Amino acid sequence: MEYRKATMEDLVEIHALVQDVIAALQKNGNYQWDERYPRDEDFLPDIESETQYVGTVDGRIGMIFAVNTECDAQYHDGAWRYPDANWTVLHRFIFHPSLWGQGLSRKALSDIIEMLKADGVESIHLDVYRENRPAQGLYRSFGFEEVGVAWFRDKAFDLMELSLVRN
Repeated sequence: MEYRKATMEDLVEIHALVQDVIAALQKNGNYQWDERYPRDEDFLPDIESETQYVGTVDGRIGMIFAVNTECDAQYHDGAWRYPDANWTVLHRFIFHPSLWGQGLSRKALSDIIEMLKADGVESIHLDVYRENRPAQGLYRSFGFEEVGVAWFRDKAFDLMELSLVRN
């Protein structure tokens, strides 16, 4: 997988990927996303600020993620273990369903962690849907720890943190 910053020209392909993911999640009983979120306009600020990335496989976008310090107000309720660290938030770490089960999310998360370490980031924050067991397991296997709960669209999301300097 090759990573690069997303461009506005990628938005059509990002939209298609997100729609495929929503359909696959809902087919498996996971309703964390729907027609309200994520929408195209949720990606625009990240593309404009050059914090939205795509991962390509054979020239096609197979995954996306954003990293920046933007976060919802619910993040302020987290009991962050390293509040004074140079932190970033990992947003919408998404793989196309055709790539699920191939170990690519583990490889990509490792690559993201290394990229952030090289950029001087000391702590990663994120939220993960409480019922998304595969994502919960992935993050916990890397050492992410739960530091609180955020409620989005009447659903519980665990706030999680990983220290990049203490691990």
